[in-house]
Amino acid sequence: MEPNFCDGDRLRLEESDGEVSRWQLIYFRLPQNESRDFFKRVVGLPGETIEIRDETIFIDGRQIDGDVYGKDPPNYTMPPVEISEGEYFVLGDNRRSSFDSHAWVLFSGTGPLDGGVPADLIPGELPADTKGCEQ
Repeated sequence: MEPNFCDGDRLRLEESDGEVSRWQLIYFRLPQNESRDFFKRVVGLPGETIEIRDETIFIDGRQIDGDVYGKDPPNYTMPPVEISEGEYFVLGDNRRSSFDSHAWVLFSGTGPLDGGVPADLIPGELPADTKGCEQ
């Protein structure tokens, strides 16, 4: 999640109220191994189609606006995938080096086909004013 968060940062988690929005930081159990906990940024919402190409994230065929969190633009291509109802597509802020939804779609072969995080695996969120390391 660098540059916005660094190793050793302490974060205050809040119980999720079930309302998840784009760019929100969520805490979740890894779909492929529920004993592992992660936090990532929500980029895609249920029912949307996500595609990554030319260092750009597209949602439903349109270039996404508001991505001010990524350290660098993604340097990979991901074909369009539709996010299932009740799931969220997440990316790490270090877009080029993050084990997140794009990696589950492209590399793992063991996760959900659309790379989504099911809502029932999201017990918490980080407050909007959460700040991490300064670089």
